[in-house]
Amino acid sequence: MSDLLGRVIPNPGIVAKEMDQGAILMDASSGDCFELNAVGARVWSGIEQARGLDDIARELSRQYGVPVERIRTDIDDLLSSLIRCGVVRPAAP
Repeated sequence: MSDLLGRVIPNPGIVAKEMDQGAILMDASSGDCFELNAVGARVWSGIEQARGLDDIARELSRQYGVPVERIRTDIDDLLSSLIRCGVVRPAAP
């Protein structure tokens, strides 16, 4: 998602709990919960570490043997949902 300029910032009201097969994100102000699978949890971890989205995509591509373009498309889809729900926002340039 090139319009995200390569990085997003988590909403400070989000509480994350890693689970065996993914993660649960909860918006402390609204009580809304979001479930991530194992790959989504890895993306979330990278976001929390302030890593660039391309860096996260390259790492996942190496780990899973999937072309980086496919991983990046999947990350973009996840982030579109998380932005729409207010879980993350694009970082300032």
